[in-house]
Amino acid sequence: MLSVAARSGPFAPVLSATSRGVAGALRPLLQSAVPATSEPPVLDVKRPFLCRESLSGQAATRPLVATVGLNVPASVRYSHTDIKVPDFSDYRRAEVLDSTKSSKESSEARKGFSYLVTATTTVGVAYNC
Repeated sequence: MLSVAARSGPFAPVLSATSRGVAGALRPLLQSAVPATSEPPVLDVKRPFLCRESLSGQAATRPLVATVGLNVPASVRYSHTDIKVPDFSDYRRAEVLDSTKSSKESSEARKGFSYLVTATTTVGVAYNC
C-alpha cells in the first residue's frame, strides 16, 4: 500500500490514512478537529508601558539598611520551625519505645526478625520461579 501511495504523486495524501506512523513533539499524529477561521485571533495589545516613571511606585522609597548588634531584635522568622514533627511511636517496636534505654540490647532480636522475613520471602520467590 505504501509503494502505491508513494508512486501516485499528488494523490498520495488521499490514498494513505496517515503520512506518519509516530506522533512527534512538533507534529501530532492526527490534525486537530477545530476548523481554521479566516479572521485573526483577538490579542490584548494594551500592555503596560514599563519605564522609570511607571515603576517608581513599586520601588523602595528609603534605602535598605541592615543592622547588626547584640541588642538588636532578630526579626527573621524561619518557616521550617513551624512544622510539627510527627510521632512515630505507633510504628516502633516495643523494645525501642523507651528512649532512655539502649537499643543495642535488643538489636540482635530485631535483626533476627528482619532476616527471617527476608529469608522467607526469598525462598517463596525462588520456589515460584
